[in-house]
Amino acid sequence: MAAGQPAWPTHETPSYVVAQTGPSYSQFSDQVMNTAKQYPHLDFAREMATIYASLGQRQIRLDEKFESAIFDDLESLYES
Repeated sequence: MAAGQPAWPTHETPSYVVAQTGPSYSQFSDQVMNTAKQYPHLDFAREMATIYASLGQRQIRLDEKFESAIFDDLESLYES
């Protein structure tokens, strides 16, 4: 184990500012970060909404005979 006070530098290094003329990241790292920011669950939700909208647009009414057969005996359909 070290004993005593740590050896601090005798003089401080002054702070300095670097004028930066361009970005400090590469195009590759920028693409990686942008890809990581994408949320796959949003794509899934958007695709599901598209599927449901498509089904809704293609839906057609049943003819009256079939509708009346269902709705006249609706209670027995739920009981069975």
